[in-house]
Amino acid sequence: MAFLYGASIQGIQGFIFETNKLKEIAGASNLIEWFVSKQFIKNFFNGEEKYKILRNAGGNIRLLFEDIQDLEFMVKYFPKYIMQRAYGITVSQAVVEYEENCTGIEYLDKVEELERKLIYARNKAAYPLDARFNILKQCGRTGKPLYEIKKDTEYDKGSWQKMADANDAHFELLLEKLAISDNLFSKFDIDMENISNKKNKIAIIHADGNKMGLLLQQMKNSLLKQNKNPTKIQDAYKTISKAIESATIEAVKTAYKEVFKKYEEDENSENIPFRPIIIGGDDVTFVCNADEAIEFTNIYLKKFEELTKKNFEESVKEFGLKEFENGLTACAGIAFCNEKFPFHYAVDLAEALCSEAKKISNREDSCLMFHNVQSSYFIDYQNYVANELTTKKEKYKLQFAPYYTNKIPSIDAFLNAAEKFGSDDIPRGKFRTWVGEVHKNIEYAELFMERIIAVLDKEQRRELNNALNKLHEELSLQTPFVNKATPIYDIISYLSIRGAKYE
Repeated sequence: MAFLYGASIQGIQGFIFETNKLKEIAGASNLIEWFVSKQFIKNFFNGEEKYKILRNAGGNIRLLFEDIQDLEFMVKYFPKYIMQRAYGITVSQAVVEYEENCTGIEYLDKVEELERKLIYARNKAAYPLDARFNILKQCGRTGKPLYEIKKDTEYDKGSWQKMADANDAHFELLLEKLAISDNLFSKFDIDMENISNKKNKIAIIHADGNKMGLLLQQMKNSLLKQNKNPTKIQDAYKTISKAIESATIEAVKTAYKEVFKKYEEDENSENIPFRPIIIGGDDVTFVCNADEAIEFTNIYLKKFEELTKKNFEESVKEFGLKEFENGLTACAGIAFCNEKFPFHYAVDLAEALCSEAKKISNREDSCLMFHNVQSSYFIDYQNYVANELTTKKEKYKLQFAPYYTNKIPSIDAFLNAAEKFGSDDIPRGKFRTWVGEVHKNIEYAELFMERIIAVLDKEQRRELNNALNKLHEELSLQTPFVNKATPIYDIISYLSIRGAKYE
């Protein structure tokens, strides 16, 4: 007899992103990474490995037990072990029993039963340890019971654990995951203002792989056809999970080296404006200098697709995963905002942009969408597009995204267009005015564009037309809309993020 154990950490997003202090965000993300690490689980059992790890990523733990006493110990004490180290999160857990000599079909049925039980467990009311008792003094920043005051700053228990985690050995787990040299850790700043660009803008990047559910379903069907036993099935899922995680980490490493390595080598650079927040499976979140975000994301998406193709070679052959012989694609959302903008709103926006990119691309191609938050309050991206980026009468759109890695409109073409429109001799202010005129009257906007073209010399017109044409063969200054959408607003918005002036 054997037992499948599952645990899911709930409230991860709220735990990590409920603050604007980057030190606490980094501390929280490293705590979550630590909780699912092999060493943390091993420490729980006092160094003894009385289990087999099936999965440990993204706040999820799946273990195999053969001894019911070890299982009972895990169920009774593990949630408390985690929750006391991170006030504000809760842990859901479930167990299923199966015969070790069962068939592959029976085993996979048990796996599905475990996942269903975890869903039920997550829907049950949970009571975090930092309940808000009226008899306790409240922390002004979070509204939770006050735990500590340091340098005139109030901390609740969870915030203190995140902040104090900076002194623990596992604080830089995510940097270690990216093979960053220890002597560089101090250059990864923990203050938002030291990560932002000269316009005080930061970027929150969220990327997620496409068609993961389809991949796992195809693999399951293949395993059933091949009548694999439970051990072989466990090994197969571990292999594919490892292939994805390895591709994710290596893709981040590559993008980091190509974009942020210059900050390591620059003697005048005091910090590296980049922080990994979540790296779990195919799901990643970063905060970085706004100037570098699109280039970093472009490299990451390309490399992720390339590496998953390479890592899947054996699995594609063994399990007949023909749809994935070219690897996984991924979509990303980038929220550009002021360094003081509420961080959880920016993360929600980045995730909404990622979801929109998936929807428009049908999860077929790697692509990204971005948005520049210019107000102090922003929640609903869809409403913003409908109300601010779409003309009322003709329904022309000032949004051309998503931009793709391998088809038009491409990210490379967009960056090229931004470079051309950002030249000092280009009247950027007039293009910004044109964007405003589109909202008022499309006919007048056409006349205004003619005036812009008239003040450009022949070489300027040629360069800008070539840049637009690379985005789409029908685009030019004379025809700035294709399918009632234009990239000019995106270009002007991106230039504004990077500090362009509009005379």
